[in-house]
Amino acid sequence: MNRTSTLELAHTQQKTGNFPAAIRLYQQITPGDADYADAQFQLGLLALSARQPEHAVTYLRQSTRARPRQADAYVALADAHFMLGNVDLAFQMLNKGLQLNPLHIRGLYLRSTRLIEEGQAEQAVALLNTVLERLGDHPDRVYLLNQLGIALIAIKKHEDAFDTLEEALRLRPDFWEALGNLGMAQRLTERLSEAETSFRQLLQAEPNAIRRSNLAAVLLARGNYTEAISQLEQACAEAPDILDAFYNLALALSASGQFERAEATFKHILERWPQELRARLSKDADLESPTELNPLALTRQLFVNMWLKQLKRGNWESYQDILTQCVAMIEEDLAADRAPCMSPFSSLFIPIDAALQQRIARCHSHHVLERVQNLAIPPLEKHLPSQNKRIHIGYVSADLRTHPVGFLIKELFSCHDRSRFSIHSYDLKPQPEDPLHQHIRANIENYCDISELDTISAVQRIRHDHIDLLVDLTGYTAGGRSEIFAARSAHLQLAYLGFPGVMCAPWLDGMISTNVLIPKEHERPEHEPVLRLPNAWFTSGQFEVNQETPARNDEALPEGAFVYCCFQRTEKIDPLTFALWMRILERTPDSVLWMLAEDTDARARLCQAAESHGIDASRLVFARRVPANLHLARQKLADLFLDTLVYSGTTTLVMAIFSGLPVLTCPGATFVSRLGAGVIAASGIPMPVATSSAHYEELAVELAHDKDKLQKIRDQISAMHATSPLFDAQATTRDIEHIYLELIAHRTDTSA
Repeated sequence: MNRTSTLELAHTQQKTGNFPAAIRLYQQITPGDADYADAQFQLGLLALSARQPEHAVTYLRQSTRARPRQADAYVALADAHFMLGNVDLAFQMLNKGLQLNPLHIRGLYLRSTRLIEEGQAEQAVALLNTVLERLGDHPDRVYLLNQLGIALIAIKKHEDAFDTLEEALRLRPDFWEALGNLGMAQRLTERLSEAETSFRQLLQAEPNAIRRSNLAAVLLARGNYTEAISQLEQACAEAPDILDAFYNLALALSASGQFERAEATFKHILERWPQELRARLSKDADLESPTELNPLALTRQLFVNMWLKQLKRGNWESYQDILTQCVAMIEEDLAADRAPCMSPFSSLFIPIDAALQQRIARCHSHHVLERVQNLAIPPLEKHLPSQNKRIHIGYVSADLRTHPVGFLIKELFSCHDRSRFSIHSYDLKPQPEDPLHQHIRANIENYCDISELDTISAVQRIRHDHIDLLVDLTGYTAGGRSEIFAARSAHLQLAYLGFPGVMCAPWLDGMISTNVLIPKEHERPEHEPVLRLPNAWFTSGQFEVNQETPARNDEALPEGAFVYCCFQRTEKIDPLTFALWMRILERTPDSVLWMLAEDTDARARLCQAAESHGIDASRLVFARRVPANLHLARQKLADLFLDTLVYSGTTTLVMAIFSGLPVLTCPGATFVSRLGAGVIAASGIPMPVATSSAHYEELAVELAHDKDKLQKIRDQISAMHATSPLFDAQATTRDIEHIYLELIAHRTDTSA
């Protein structure tokens, strides 16, 4: 038998899966033989597939020495060195391979993978797009399409990712990795029914524990707790080393109210993965961050969180029963002086009284102080503002971007009197380079990103700047870091705008509000002092509006119908408010309700809820997500904005009035229920404000039938648009500065 036939026989054994025989045959081919490089290369690949990178390096080096210009061997060497953690050497080999063959599929796969892992997904997208154009109809382009889909997901270009991954699946329908990535993209964009279909197909094709866990996560999000638990129990049995499966099982058990089983699962996770569990929980902004993880407390908090997430999807099943259960658990937690199972911000979305909301906030502030005391931060040194220098104002925020807070405060920084104030900003999270963030940042003299600093370092950084007055623009909302304020980073500290409620925080010297948001009779001794603005609560200023108004048929709105609208987030809509809207539609036959609900599950549930009230689902029209300037233009197609009652609107109402659209609101006893009334009061435009839900219903119906009255309101909005305090950012900034100056003067007087 000659040596060429030995190589061929080895290939045959390898293809049939007889790897030991193939290895013996390859090893018979000696150096100097024409087939030696091929034999060493195949031995290297076999070692790689057996997860033996050290042996792979030895064989592949021999292959490259015998035949120096083979791209395949250099790319395989890169693979082996990546496995060994020799990153620099791996890149050297990868670069050699791609120099020899710039279109090497595996090499490009490795290069793009590394770019994505290192946070350079945009570079990966550029590389892959260029290569795919050159590859044409190459049969292996599907692997790079899959990589491109992953990179596009990483930079949140989900629509492009869908197109790319679907193209890969058209070329190769059984490319399960691409199907899994498509499912992940669908899940991330709340296309949950589509994600469920993808993950079911994937699980049916190749069942394993990870795929069961992925499917269960979607089932969990959709509220199908029974099947989620079943899939996760099987996944945990099949792969007891997968944290995700156990964590999702604990979530599903918590969400379904099986507290004892959930607690037992959390205890198991704490024994196996204590640090990983802490890291996982720290990503959930709605959870308290206890120094000691208590499985029962976690179970209760997650039960509440999962319910709130279902409300975002319009799932109101057993709403009143769960609300009653949540209130009972909150009362138990408060009585025991432990972190409540509901965060202060989450408590704003459900119909509980203001006193309970404030007790939750007060308990939260108590636990914040406990955490700060454990840090042993030294007290703030005495500091009085200089009489000859500008006053240093510091703003701390996670939301100086395309976000409701960003919209409401966008002109404050440019309107500040720089002859009197030096403006500092401390960012609590890395911000995307969106236009609103760029606009805000361009008007801040001293910008500092403290997102990577721990509490002690952040406090030291702010103290170093000798801030005279520090303003918390985030409070108890996502991304907030109250510890920075609890540690006294400045002698004067205020809450403003970010958290729409009283924080009951002893580290605050006041909160900026208005008479409408917190009437004097609503003040309590345990609140931080209320510092009232005379008109608007914010400095939104003017908005850019698209010049062309779309036609009704562009937005699927029927011609001639009366269009009620509400562009609030779905979680602000409760079943009682929705029932009220359905009664309004019933009494106004030729009308529709135009809503914003991107989640397909939420749309389906809202349609089902409409049908249950006897209203044809076709009378709900769902708006597309569009840029702000287009949204402002299209709002002119509506007739009346219906505000939500539990958590009323601010940014949405400001934008509606700016578009010339009348709004109807109904203030209650809580801060968040009065936001809409605050907007209307600041506008100076005489729009009707309901005094009860029954009055709200009557006004909504009356305005639909009295076109002259509605047109008069529209005319008043148009006439007062240019002079309304609502859009006078300069005047509101002067009012805010007046509050600052009075506080600082009072501090100076009392410290003298």
